[in-house]
Amino acid sequence: MKKKHRSTAAFALTMFAVLLFAAIQARADSITFDLTATNVPGYGTGPYVGVTISVPSGGGDATITFTSLTSDGYIYLLGSAQAVDFNTSLPVTISNITYTGGGSHTAFSLGGSGTVDGFGVFNNTVDAFDGFTNSVTSWSALLTPTSGSFADAASVLALNDKGWDASAHVNIGNPDCQGACTTGDVAGTYSPPTSTPEPTSIMLFGTGIIPVIGFARRKLKPSRKN
Repeated sequence: MKKKHRSTAAFALTMFAVLLFAAIQARADSITFDLTATNVPGYGTGPYVGVTISVPSGGGDATITFTSLTSDGYIYLLGSAQAVDFNTSLPVTISNITYTGGGSHTAFSLGGSGTVDGFGVFNNTVDAFDGFTNSVTSWSALLTPTSGSFADAASVLALNDKGWDASAHVNIGNPDCQGACTTGDVAGTYSPPTSTPEPTSIMLFGTGIIPVIGFARRKLKPSRKN
């Protein structure tokens, strides 16, 4: 009987380890940073636009998303020429473009490499049709390297000649303005955070391992004779 209990406890511990490893491996790797620099000061202190990049666990293509933010009563909508711009570490093809918001004539076209006023050259620029009326609140696309793949989310972007990873052209709105209050460009750079344990694995560990350990200790504990 003791052998059966010991085998059951060992099996439970093994299965928990397997499930924990699978859960960690299944998670996509992602990073998020904000565009906080602007060439049109006086319209909010920022941040102005959020950028999220995700890559499947183990590497592959990347998904990049730009999201307009609000600051001090202003909203920073994505639109016009060079609506979103980013400097990738590898040459990429851009596909599966999606967006939220916009107007009846909202459309995007790829502009290739281009210079953004005050923020240098980006090897990928994306133009939007028209201005404030057709601006969007978010924009997303799939980035597929023409050769190789991205190892993780942090490896997707590389600093350009002026030290920026990404930028956006914003149409700045406010209830007091008729249409856009003004337009301009914003930019930002990803800064890796201090290394910390992965939250998901910690939660799984904390909620799952304690009862398993308790079960194993009860089953593995030698019986006492009076």
